[in-house]
Amino acid sequence: MSTPFVIWTMQRTGGTTLTTLLKSFSEYPSLQHEPFNVERKLGWILQDWNKNGDAAKMQADISAALSDRPIIKHCYELVPEALNLALMTATSELGYRHIILDRRAEDLRILSLELAKQTGAWGKTAAEDVYRDIKSGEKTLSPLSLQQALDHLERCHTRRLSLATQMKESGLSPLVVHFEDVYSDPIAGKKRIREILNFVDLNPLDFQNGRQRVVKALRTQGQNTESIMDLLPNLNVVKDKLQTAQKNQSLDFETYFL
Repeated sequence: MSTPFVIWTMQRTGGTTLTTLLKSFSEYPSLQHEPFNVERKLGWILQDWNKNGDAAKMQADISAALSDRPIIKHCYELVPEALNLALMTATSELGYRHIILDRRAEDLRILSLELAKQTGAWGKTAAEDVYRDIKSGEKTLSPLSLQQALDHLERCHTRRLSLATQMKESGLSPLVVHFEDVYSDPIAGKKRIREILNFVDLNPLDFQNGRQRVVKALRTQGQNTESIMDLLPNLNVVKDKLQTAQKNQSLDFETYFL
């Protein structure tokens, strides 16, 4: 039998593709991605906490909601730190394993996120139509807000530090996975996915078409946001500023948990 898991990630790290692939091999129930976001299935827990500030009740509510141990993909930068801690506590008590999915190129992650906000293309299917119109010149991209991008970088740096601190204080040893190690090269990506599957006691060879599922996820699911990035009017300015700021706000999860 495999082990349930929670993927701690941020937007635009390839988390949807990876979680969907891993869930296809797991016998545990499925749960809507980012289930604690206000508009999602378990968003009522966050709404209740925002209204009443009752941490003990939030802890109990999360534990009860996860009693059947569903697989979870959680964007921890989108919710209060109190909820992250409650989720960490509940999943640890329920025997979950913890995976941190991050992206080394924080500038590209933020640029991809800001582009998604501007275009409204959050998935592969939507992106195909929108990107085609942008490449043809039928639609044009507006300059990104530099301050908004820098504020987001700083906010996410704070959240990374908080997550790492909470996990270490809780005695957890998460598996740290980077976007680039999964998606940049199909051969290296397959090896990394096998390591992730082993971490949660799964083997793709135990499942029909398991190997083909891994290959398909690596080769066909991405949006390829970088194909339109050069059409941003102020790309170089925003990218340079983000890269400079990132040097002072980087956190290497792998080194942190050694």
